[in-house]
Amino acid sequence: MIPINSICYLIATPVYAVIAIKLYLSYRKYGDPILKNFFKSGLFLWALMFILSLPGIVFNDLMLISLVFAVYPFFALMALAYLAYVPLEILGWYRQKKIYSVFMLAFASMILIMDFLNWKPAIIYLTRYPYVFWGDTRGNFVNILIGLVLVTTLLLTAAFFIVNGLKHRDKYIRLRAFFIAGTLFGIMMGSLINFLFRNILGEAIASLISAIVFIISGILLFLSVLYKQKPFGQT
Repeated sequence: MIPINSICYLIATPVYAVIAIKLYLSYRKYGDPILKNFFKSGLFLWALMFILSLPGIVFNDLMLISLVFAVYPFFALMALAYLAYVPLEILGWYRQKKIYSVFMLAFASMILIMDFLNWKPAIIYLTRYPYVFWGDTRGNFVNILIGLVLVTTLLLTAAFFIVNGLKHRDKYIRLRAFFIAGTLFGIMMGSLINFLFRNILGEAIASLISAIVFIISGILLFLSVLYKQKPFGQT
């Protein structure tokens, strides 16, 4: 059986690894705390892609696959939390950042605990031989809850970059802000499909489309990282 989703995430893994490395080198060069947040976000995104690439490629045990599904929302939530810190720091909203940080860490930890309490063998979804798809066992309510938090965070953060990109006269900073906003909208669409629309599209189709969207989002983020480097604090 071919684990098509895992192959998609395997393709995305080196892209996000390069992004994390480039962000780390940029942070070392500029010492910008905003770049540090981008680096931590990139690191969590790389870990997320790597973890999601393991089922069917490294192991086939349904309990181990279910373990992957149990832990990956924590990495997704923390990756997007660090991205959301960027506009809060640029705006100087340090108190709001502290409140948001506590909320996201508590929420991500709560989801992780709930997943472990509901840890059962992963569900197998087959749409067309020889492809295989797996599903989590956390239930629709928890998936919708995760999706709503992710989408809200992504939408607000993307809006910040679009507004600030439109305000900048520097075309390089403006275009990079649009690349980042495009990345966030892409991840938002992937989250919508994966967590909120899975009952409409079906588990297998939703997970496959979201995996492809995450690859495209990674390419956009890769372009934003490489494009005309200046400290991110200037956005």
